[in-house]
Amino acid sequence: MSQETPSPDVMIDLIKVSKVYPPDVQALTDVSLTVRRGEIVFLTGMSGAGKSTLLRLLSRIEKADKGLVEVAGIDVAKLPQRQIHVLRRKVGMAYQDFKLLPERTVADNIAISMEVAYRTPAFIEKRTR
Repeated sequence: MSQETPSPDVMIDLIKVSKVYPPDVQALTDVSLTVRRGEIVFLTGMSGAGKSTLLRLLSRIEKADKGLVEVAGIDVAKLPQRQIHVLRRKVGMAYQDFKLLPERTVADNIAISMEVAYRTPAFIEKRTR
C-alpha cells in the first residue's frame, strides 16, 4: 500500500491517479480512493465521467499516466504482462452492459467467473447463496 505499514484489509488503493486520452481528454484527475476488504463499491455518473477508465486501470487494461493504483497490495503498473491474469482474478467488475445469460439464475450468472477460475463447487456455493 502507499502507507508505511501495509494494511491487509485494503483491497484497492488509488492515490492521485490521472489519465489523459489523446489529444487532450482528461478522463481522471487526481482521483484517490480506498476500498477495504468486504466493501462493495458502485461507480455512478454521467457518460464520460471516468467510470470505465477507472475500471480499466484497476484491471490493468490500461495504465495511469500519474499516480498509484494498487490492488491487494500489488502496484498494477509494475506487474509483468505474464502476471496480469493473477490481478484480474482478484477484481470482480460488472459493467453497465453486463450481458446476463437469461437461461441462468442470478447466482448462476455470478458463478460463471468463479467456474472459469477453477473454483471448487463448495467455494462457489458459499459465495453465491
